[in-house]
Amino acid sequence: MDFDDREEAAFWQPEDGDWLLTKMVTLVNAEGGAMDVTLTVGGSLITGEMIGGTEYFELVGRAFADSQGRFSEFGARLYSSSDIDPTPAFLHMKNAVILCGNRAVPPHGNGMLWRGRIAAVDGFAWGRTAPDTE
Repeated sequence: MDFDDREEAAFWQPEDGDWLLTKMVTLVNAEGGAMDVTLTVGGSLITGEMIGGTEYFELVGRAFADSQGRFSEFGARLYSSSDIDPTPAFLHMKNAVILCGNRAVPPHGNGMLWRGRIAAVDGFAWGRTAPDTE
């Protein structure tokens, strides 16, 4: 790749979402772990820990008391490294909080599970934020 190709790639924007955010979601889906992120989606801020699809479905299963492990099994199968779509359409968060002015939804606790389309994200920042409580 020569310089012109790299420069063009840095500004390339796919229709289905920001290329850098898409790459980070791909990494988290493949490797696991969590990454603090704040998203701008339709004028709202959503802050929390970006997680992979496998962990997301495992946590959904726990939230719904899925004693059969169906959600976990589905997530593991859907996000297995051999079958994973190289261009994910969704990102997943845990401990997510939606910030509306000085209010947070949910107002107390660790947040909630959140799933959204990468293409709907208008912007993002690495790290978390919180409402101004003063």
